[in-house]
Amino acid sequence: MSFIFKNLEISLGKIKEKNFNLEKRYKWPKDQILKKIGVRQRHISSANQNTTVLAKAAVKKILKKNNLSKVKYIISVTNTPSRVFPSLAHEVASLINKSKNFMCIGINAGCTGYVDALYLADKLIKKNQDVIIITSDTYSKYIDINDRSIRPI
Repeated sequence: MSFIFKNLEISLGKIKEKNFNLEKRYKWPKDQILKKIGVRQRHISSANQNTTVLAKAAVKKILKKNNLSKVKYIISVTNTPSRVFPSLAHEVASLINKSKNFMCIGINAGCTGYVDALYLADKLIKKNQDVIIITSDTYSKYIDINDRSIRPI
């Protein structure tokens, strides 16, 4: 694949959950999470943050630095969409340029969807098209705080 990453921005959940809190909750030894999976803390989406809010916040950061007027394709990837229709790609398109038509492609397939988006973007880039990929998820809303097997990740 022949990608050119010009812009990369992130928007994280407002709530920071540190290992200390989970280790205390689960009665695990200090630094066990860090030793096992390398994570120091996780960012949890707040009640008013959803997939769309986080994606739009990241795109706004890009727009402050760059004019995205050449973008023709917007590909979104999520497994936790805020709504089924319109897709996340359509919602992001409304931020970039309200008078321009984009080809919006929404992929609701989680992790493997990102690989699909990269493959599709590569094909479009090779045809000299400008593409933006947006990926956003709020899995923390669906994981029980007491689920010791997955919450630390």
